Amino acid sequence: MKTFGRLVISAAVALLTGSALTASAEAVPAPTPPNCVVILDPVKPGQTESRVVERKCSSDPQELASATQATTLLMSMCININYGGGCTNWRGTAGTCDAAGYGVKDIGAKWGALDDNISSLKLYGACNQAGLYENTNYNFRQPGREQFYGGNTPYVGAYMNDRATSVVVYHAI
Repeated sequence: MKTFGRLVISAAVALLTGSALTASAEAVPAPTPPNCVVILDPVKPGQTESRVVERKCSSDPQELASATQATTLLMSMCININYGGGCTNWRGTAGTCDAAGYGVKDIGAKWGALDDNISSLKLYGACNQAGLYENTNYNFRQPGREQFYGGNTPYVGAYMNDRATSVVVYHAI
């Protein structure tokens, strides 16, 4: 107990006299969340999911540039509202969306960081509809745990925020 008492007294004296050791005056910035590019084949007849051709993540946009060549931007999904935090861009190998579109039935199995972590999304080209599902295989347990969005969405809403596990994007007529 004597050691503890001396430590408390020493700390108090150091604070009062300004002689306390301090951490660096500059705060260490939080790491930038990485952005990702996922290149997908469209959903083929008889299938329910797109084939993932490539996935690349980096905090440096120039590192992602090579993954975007000869593909079409379909959708961006971001981990924070208002398109903030790290974003994952889905890009298609066969151009923009048609009625079958592109989809991943278990984003947790493909890349865990995006699973249950989508808060906003943007649609591009003919991709005018996105669907988020609470569970794998485009399923949901409770009504409202699947949501469809017909355009840029700065906040996916309380029902789907940080809950999506299956995602589709397509052209709705």
